[in-house]
Amino acid sequence: MRILGVTPTSNDVSWAIVEGTKSSPVVVPLDSTKQKFPAGKNESGLLHDLYRFALSLLQDKEVEKIVILQAGTSQYGKTSSIRVKTEAVFQIAAVESNKPVEVIHPNTLKAQIKKFESIADDTPEAVLNAGNKFKPKPWKDTVLTAWMGLD
Repeated sequence: MRILGVTPTSNDVSWAIVEGTKSSPVVVPLDSTKQKFPAGKNESGLLHDLYRFALSLLQDKEVEKIVILQAGTSQYGKTSSIRVKTEAVFQIAAVESNKPVEVIHPNTLKAQIKKFESIADDTPEAVLNAGNKFKPKPWKDTVLTAWMGLD
């Protein structure tokens, strides 16, 4: 199975494709894994471009399912509007491509990370990143978001 994991923030969106099973996952190499949201750019145009990119990525990389890390609240008690809109863009692209989509809560991701070693017999770093720490750190959340969609 081939899963696209998506983690939007208020400044960018990251994606990763993981294939295989939960016990033996593999990260698929991609040309790009992040889109920064440039300050001052027309938000509507940015979201439209992101939608077109998402459709292309789903088709070109033969993605079977999308898993999106849900926007949580910030330290100020608010959710970033661009983050919610980015979630929606990927959900719409999934529907347009007839792909199942799942939105997971950050707490669900944290709980599954704790179970990773018992499922895959080693740490996420060893199994998914050749034993290296994930850099930048949010990349780990992106990869593990995709991993959660595997059977």
